[in-house]
Amino acid sequence: PFAHSALRTVLYSTRTPEGVAFIAKSILASFPHPVHGYMTQSKGWWCEVDDSGESWSTLREPGVIPDRFIREKIGTDLWVAGFQSDDWEQTVRQSVLRHFFAAIANDQLIIQLMRDGEVSTRIDSSNLADELLKAADEARQLLPEREYKLGLGSTLYFHKAITSPLDGKPFIRNIPKLGDVKLYLYRDTKNKDMPDRWAMMRKPRIIVDHMGSGILNRFAAVLICDTDKGNEYLAQLEDPEHKRWHEEETRQWTTQQKKEAHEVLTEIRRFVRDTLKQVRGASMAEEQDIPFLGRYLPAEDESGVKRTRSKSEPIRGVARKNTRPRVEVVDDVPAPGPGPEPGPFPDPGPDPHFPGTEPRPGPKTGPGGDDDIQILSPQDVRFRAFRSGDGYKIILQSDDELSGRLKLRAVGETGQFTVDVTEAVDETDNKQLDVKPSVIDDLSLDAGVKKTLRVKIDSDSDLVLAMGG
Repeated sequence: PFAHSALRTVLYSTRTPEGVAFIAKSILASFPHPVHGYMTQSKGWWCEVDDSGESWSTLREPGVIPDRFIREKIGTDLWVAGFQSDDWEQTVRQSVLRHFFAAIANDQLIIQLMRDGEVSTRIDSSNLADELLKAADEARQLLPEREYKLGLGSTLYFHKAITSPLDGKPFIRNIPKLGDVKLYLYRDTKNKDMPDRWAMMRKPRIIVDHMGSGILNRFAAVLICDTDKGNEYLAQLEDPEHKRWHEEETRQWTTQQKKEAHEVLTEIRRFVRDTLKQVRGASMAEEQDIPFLGRYLPAEDESGVKRTRSKSEPIRGVARKNTRPRVEVVDDVPAPGPGPEPGPFPDPGPDPHFPGTEPRPGPKTGPGGDDDIQILSPQDVRFRAFRSGDGYKIILQSDDELSGRLKLRAVGETGQFTVDVTEAVDETDNKQLDVKPSVIDDLSLDAGVKKTLRVKIDSDSDLVLAMGG
């Protein structure tokens, strides 16, 4: 609503069975305070402030709320000051359908748009499908293709997922802290417009976020947690704009509680991935056993080096007696300068194609004020990572004795990406390691000794891992 306010000001008024409440917010500009000269913040509130100025809340006494903002019936008003938009009805209607379609479909919400005191549009479960088609056709003509597909182009099929799910019912998994969580999945393998995305919501059935997956093609899915305890728990992980669930959105939670929350969110994503894999597996043709195919497929050994299999079946016949080509040694390569003997992972040096990869100083302190925790540096540690089983193997080696935290990232053609590490085991010392998103803590390296880690990462795709720091 702030984007439609010439004064960047919105006023909120509500009435519940318990009474009324009112608050207003402005997003203007920072400016020097007229007394002490310090820059003020850009946001301002019309609210109730205590004598200390440290605590504030909504206005709840009818006597201090202007009469025009007091509702007589249960519900909520948003007043947009200096409203400006020629197509406000279409904008509001499309936004409501995109974010609240599931609540409307479940008869939890009825939308009425009014102009000059008269109802111009009413949307409920009986006409929701038609209104979605109408809004999607409008958006398709007005928006770029990608923006349309991430918006109402996906909502169309999220609605189909909850009204016409695969096999007529949702997939269900019991997740600690949440109870039974449901995943409604719709699939049309002949429809190229399917978004290949899944949305998430809790009991109010308002979309919090949606994300893509490459595990299954031509699908749409909606995850709903509508248990009382799950709804209350996820509400505490939800940001004020209702756009994500994350443990850092909680207030006054302990480190252990945040770690548990991270595990709960990881289990939600695991449930979705497992279900998509299950549906994909059920739709695939029966596996075929092709004789001798193993000869031509690479296999990973412990070091991660791809090698052809030694044999899959007895081989008969006469081998050609071709001699190996002779390799000539070039003598004019400059001799290496003084320094330690190269190890098994030679340092490739700076990469001219990727600025910032030149050698950096030694270990640095960690983020977030952990001044006593060192970040291991690629300059000091040789690093190798490869896919192994349901996770990754990482091999580290240093010429000197080091300890600290290992930062991981994924790399690709378009840049570098953060990763979400969910588990790390030190196979060399046989112990579990503490992890945070993108970080493995409490690592120690002995001089010249390889350290092998087994790592799991929350990702729908295979990744190329690199060492940060």
